[in-house]
Amino acid sequence: MSSLTRIQLSKNRAYVAVRVVMVIGFSLAIYALQPRTIDSFASVQDIAIAGIVALLGTLIVGITVLIKPIKPYVPFVVLAADWALIAAYVYTNAELNPLLLFAIAGITIASGTLRMGAVFSVIETIGGSIAFFAALYFAPTDGFGIIKDSLSTYAPGATLMLVMTLLAILWHNSLNEENSVARQQIQVEVEESRTRLDNMRGRAKAFSEMATRLNETLSYDRILDAALDVGRLSVRDDEQQRIVSIALMIEDDDKMVIASERGLHHRDLNHSFTGYSGIIAQALDEGVPILTNSSKSDPELGKIHAFDGIQTTLCIPLRAHYETYGVLVFGSTAQNAIHEDHIDTLEAIGVQTAIALRNAVLYSNLREEKERIIQIEANSRQALVRDLHDIPTQTISAVAMHLSTLPIISERKPETLLDEIENIRQMALRATEEIRHVMFTLRPLALETQGLTTALNQLAEKMEKTYKQPMQIKVDPRVEQVLKKDAHGTLFYLIEEAANNARKYAQASMILVRGTVENKAVVIRIRDNGKGFDTGAVDSNYESRGSFGMVNMRERAELINGMFDLQSAPGKGTQVTVRVPIEGKVPAGKTSGRAPAQKSRNALRKKQYSGPLSPGT
Repeated sequence: MSSLTRIQLSKNRAYVAVRVVMVIGFSLAIYALQPRTIDSFASVQDIAIAGIVALLGTLIVGITVLIKPIKPYVPFVVLAADWALIAAYVYTNAELNPLLLFAIAGITIASGTLRMGAVFSVIETIGGSIAFFAALYFAPTDGFGIIKDSLSTYAPGATLMLVMTLLAILWHNSLNEENSVARQQIQVEVEESRTRLDNMRGRAKAFSEMATRLNETLSYDRILDAALDVGRLSVRDDEQQRIVSIALMIEDDDKMVIASERGLHHRDLNHSFTGYSGIIAQALDEGVPILTNSSKSDPELGKIHAFDGIQTTLCIPLRAHYETYGVLVFGSTAQNAIHEDHIDTLEAIGVQTAIALRNAVLYSNLREEKERIIQIEANSRQALVRDLHDIPTQTISAVAMHLSTLPIISERKPETLLDEIENIRQMALRATEEIRHVMFTLRPLALETQGLTTALNQLAEKMEKTYKQPMQIKVDPRVEQVLKKDAHGTLFYLIEEAANNARKYAQASMILVRGTVENKAVVIRIRDNGKGFDTGAVDSNYESRGSFGMVNMRERAELINGMFDLQSAPGKGTQVTVRVPIEGKVPAGKTSGRAPAQKSRNALRKKQYSGPLSPGT
C-alpha cells in the first residue's frame, strides 16, 4: 500500500468518525434545548429515530469509502446521507427552536461541502435546503408557522450563519484546489522518486553483475560488453530514449577501432577513428570524461550514421596506470540526458573497465612470456644436445673406434701402437675440453668465484681452443665495482650470446668485447668484423618472436634496466651495445665522454590492446 493510499484511508476514517460525533452532538443538543413542557418520552423517541436514520447514513458512507469498486460513487452517497440527516432531525423536531434547526442543517451542509468539490458543494447546499423545507412542510406540527413567527427574531442570525457557511464553502474549495494541485505534484514526485529508486536498484544490481563478470573473465570482448551494458542502463532514464554506446580501442598503428558496440548501424561497424580531434581527442588528452550536446558537429562521431539525432554525448577515457587503452562513448537522443550522477557512475565504469583491460593485457603478456620461456628452454635443450652430439659425442665415438683397432695394430704393426695410443689420448683430452666448454657454457664457475672479467677471459680462451675463434676482452676494472652482483651473470650470458652469434653466423676473424664506464653507466660493446646483416629485417620480426637470439639479448638487458642497441649492415660487421645505469657514486678513473645511445623504439614499446584476440577466461 502506497503512502498516498494510506493518507486517503485515514482521511475517510476521520470523516466517518466526525459524522458519528456530529450525530451524537445534534441529538444531545436537541434534548438539552427542547422545552420541558413536551412529553419527555415522545421527545426521546423522536430524537432516537432521527439519530438512527443519521447513523445508518453514516454507516453507508463508511462502507462505501472502504469498497474500492464503488469509490467513485462516494459523493452521491454522502449527498443522500446528509439530506436524510437534515430531513430526519427537522421532521421529528419541527417544533423546536428554529435557530437550532438552522444550525443542524448548516453544519451538515458545511461538513459535506468540506469533503467535496465546487459542483457537489452547490448541489449539497440546494439539496439540503430542499430537504430542510420539505421536512418542515410535511412535519406533524406547523413548522412553517413556527418559523414565520420567529423569522423576525432569528432572520439576522440565520442570514449570518448562511453567509458564513457560503464563505467557508468558497474558502474550502479554493484551499482544496490548491491542496489538490499540491497532492498531484507530490504524487508525481513520489512516482519519480520511485522510478529513480528502481533505476538505482537496477544499476546496483548491474554493477554487481559487472564486477562478477570482470572478476571471472580475462577476455577483452566480455569486459567491454559488460561495460557497455551497465553504461547503457545508467544513461537510460526513459524508455523513449535511443541510446548508442561504443567501445573504441587503440591499435598498434595508433588508430582506434570499434571493439564493441550497442545501437550502431551495420555500415558503421568498419569505421575507424584517429582520435586527433573532437570529443574523443579531448577525452584522451585531458584524461577526464567529456560531455557535449553537439555530437553532430563532431569531426569524427558526426560521420557515424547512428549518431544522427543524438543530442547528448559522453566520452570516457579508459586509462589505468598511465596507459590509455581507448574510450567509451555513450550517446542519447534526449536533451541533457546525462547528469552529474550519470557522469560519476560512468566514470567509475570506465576506471573498472580500464583496470580489467590492464589485467587482461598483463595476463596475455604473462602467457606469451611463459610460452616464450618454454620455447627458449626447448631451444636451449636442443642447442645443448646438438653441441654434445656435434663435438664431444663424435670425439668420444672416434676414441671408442680407435680403441677397438688397438688389438689389430698390436698384431700387425706393433711398432705403431704407441703412436696410436698417443693419438687416442689426444682425442680423449680434446673430448674432455669440449665437455668442459659445454659445462662452462651452462654455468662458468669463475663467474661466481673470480668475477665477470675472469669469466669473460676464460670464455675467450675456450672459444680459441674449442672453435679456433679469436676473441679479445678489454674491461675497465671499475665495471665490476659499480655493477650489482646479479647483473654480472646477466651480462656474461648476453656477451656469450652475442659472441656465439658472431662465431656461428658472421664468419668473423675477430670478436672484440669492451667494457667501460661512461656518464654514470656501464657500457658493454661486442664488435665483430664479420659479414653483418640487415637489422631492419630482424626488427620487423621482433614482435613475432622470430629471432630468439636477438630477443634473449634485448630482454637480458631489460632485466638489469639496461638499454640494448644493435648496429649492423651487410659487409660491415656488427656491434652490440648495452648500457646499464649506475646507482650511486662512480669510482674515480678515466671515463669516456661519449653520449649515451638512444633507446630503441622496440625496447620502449609497451604492449597495449592487441585487437579482437582474447586470452580466454
